[in-house]
Amino acid sequence: MKTKSKDISFTLLKQRTLLTAGGQLLVLPDVNQDSEINKQLFRYAEDLQQVIEKNERLNSHYKELLESSNHLLASRDELDKLLSISNDIHVVTDIEGTILQTNPSVKLIASPERIIGTNIRDWIMPSHIEQFNSMIHSEFNDQQQNLNEWELYLKREQSAEYMLIVTAKLFPVKVDGGVRNLHWIIRNITALKESEFEAKITSSVMSMSNEGMLVTDVEGTIIGLNPSFCEITGYSAEETIGKKPSILKSGLQDKSFYEEMWNKLSETGSWQGKIYNKKKNGEIYPQLLKITRTLDSNGRVLSYVGVFSDLSKLQKAEDDLAFIAHHDSLTGLPNRLLLKDRLNQAIANGRRNNFLFTLIFIDLDRFKEVNDQLGHDIGDLVLQQVARIMENAVREVDTIARLGGDEFVIIVPGLIGDENIERISSKIIQEMIKPMKIQNHDISIGASLGCAEFPRHGEDAAQLMRNADVAMYRAKKAGGNKYFIVSQEAS
Repeated sequence: MKTKSKDISFTLLKQRTLLTAGGQLLVLPDVNQDSEINKQLFRYAEDLQQVIEKNERLNSHYKELLESSNHLLASRDELDKLLSISNDIHVVTDIEGTILQTNPSVKLIASPERIIGTNIRDWIMPSHIEQFNSMIHSEFNDQQQNLNEWELYLKREQSAEYMLIVTAKLFPVKVDGGVRNLHWIIRNITALKESEFEAKITSSVMSMSNEGMLVTDVEGTIIGLNPSFCEITGYSAEETIGKKPSILKSGLQDKSFYEEMWNKLSETGSWQGKIYNKKKNGEIYPQLLKITRTLDSNGRVLSYVGVFSDLSKLQKAEDDLAFIAHHDSLTGLPNRLLLKDRLNQAIANGRRNNFLFTLIFIDLDRFKEVNDQLGHDIGDLVLQQVARIMENAVREVDTIARLGGDEFVIIVPGLIGDENIERISSKIIQEMIKPMKIQNHDISIGASLGCAEFPRHGEDAAQLMRNADVAMYRAKKAGGNKYFIVSQEAS
């Protein structure tokens, strides 16, 4: 019986308990009590169950919000770090333009302490206020928010004369459908603009320069040139770009010349000198060339720039001046100055190499009568024709010079011995006595020659000239159209 009683009690207890969804055990009143109370208790249990479930959902939502908040804070910290190291200037203003917040890069304009609280409009250069207004109007009315870039000129606190050239982007920060703040992203492009400006100036200078210019890369390949390059060399840009400057080589400079050039360029960064190059048509011409290397900020070679002038005209002018200084203006023959140089060279060569020569002194016969009777103009024409006759009578290696008036001198290298001297002297006289036809005038003249052989008749220029002159006067006194060789006694 005792065991049975315990079983009944456990059964009754089991019927009076209720396990809630939250895991709580609820003991119900005795079944003998009023049934209405039982119903209320069951409703209470159900409400409690709903509260517990809602609380669990709130706990779960709270965890999600906490995770989102932590993620947002981490993102904000990361964004702050990025903004703090960004080279771009970030500025937050209110809708009126008052600056509320910046990043450290704003120091390009002014210190953060100085700029915060000012209006961003105050930092715009007057020349770009209209551009600034257009930017504000456009971005506020741009429904798609394309974040267009606008170029602006900004003032700087430390240098009123030195402006900052920037590109700016603006986008409104909206809260609850309305614009709360404005975020400005400003990028400094001053150096880029200056480089573009310098490039334009350089390009303009190159295009207008009368000097030829070419640019090569570090490998020596031509990557740029100017119109004067094409005009001087005869090569077009299409024929030149991508090639090496060696297409201009004349072959007159050897390998050591170019090695010395590049050594100088490597040591000092530039080289300048005279060089002979070749045009497209094969003409070789002198250049005054300067080569300069360009470096980047790390000191690495970027390119080589060559600037050259065509010295052809200058060379011709110098040659013309040298010719005038050393030649007779009437006949074009060497003058007294050049004769002296040639005679000294012949003497030096004769002493060094035992290479002998003969000096022939010539004075025209009857020229004074022609000059007096027909005038100086006819006389000048006679002298010019005499010069051509002498040039045809001797070799190219021989030197014919006009001393002045109707006196001429010929240096004949390798001519020695009386027999040989007599032969050339007779030939000259035979050519000189031939009648000339000048402006309808028949003119006959002749020549008296005095000959002196080196070193037989003189070991220096003065002695040779003096002895040849004496021999010439002997021929003159003998009636003209004759030649005399300096006698051993006369020397």
